[in-house]
Amino acid sequence: MKDKKLIMPNFLIIGTAKAGTTALYHHLTKHPNIHTARTKELRFFTENYEKGLQWYRKQFPSLVNNIPNVITGEATPDYLDYSPEIPKRVYNVMPNAKLIVLLRNPVDRAYSFYHLQLRMGQYQRGNDVIPFEEVIKEDLKIPNVPPKSLSLHGALYSKHLQNWFKVFPRNQILIMKSEELYKETSKYYSQVLRFLELPEWQPRNLYYVNQREYTKLSEDTRRKLISYFEPHNKKLYKLLGRNFGWEKEG
Repeated sequence: MKDKKLIMPNFLIIGTAKAGTTALYHHLTKHPNIHTARTKELRFFTENYEKGLQWYRKQFPSLVNNIPNVITGEATPDYLDYSPEIPKRVYNVMPNAKLIVLLRNPVDRAYSFYHLQLRMGQYQRGNDVIPFEEVIKEDLKIPNVPPKSLSLHGALYSKHLQNWFKVFPRNQILIMKSEELYKETSKYYSQVLRFLELPEWQPRNLYYVNQREYTKLSEDTRRKLISYFEPHNKKLYKLLGRNFGWEKEG
């Protein structure tokens, strides 16, 4: 019998939540050279760190040693913004890991994340739901103070990316605009494969399911959020040397 060994993940999709990470991971694990973890979101470096490295290793497949070019990975989208300590934890365990980041228009991402929290039982006042506008109201009044709302906090991309850039070389981090991945899935799927140094291969039914339909965000709220995120987006564009043009979308 050939020897087998537990391996560490070669790649992580680290963010951001509500930006298409589930679909990307699903498509990637269809590739013949990628073996999936036991579950997409292991949350080891955030909620399960105390379980130890052996627990983490056991969440990945035991691979035959001589299978060439076979890799594995996981996707926990709150690794990006959970804490400045997370990049250090990841680097200490797997300094050569390749990291994938999806960034979505912060206004749309914030509103979508709010609805995710609703589905998890947050923002209830008796039998009523606390409106999105009320949840973010105080944060919008004081834009230079770290937001209390997780919906806004997670979309301060430049701040979170800087924590990762301090630890990992930039050539180990692939940053993609979610809206581009939605529209040209095949093209950007291939880009991810090149980043992971894997053979070109396209799964069947390679597409992104439309985002959930919510009550349309009011124009007044959208305008306020565009204004709120504008200075943060400018920092992001400068950091990456690329203008994502989110202020003109929506």
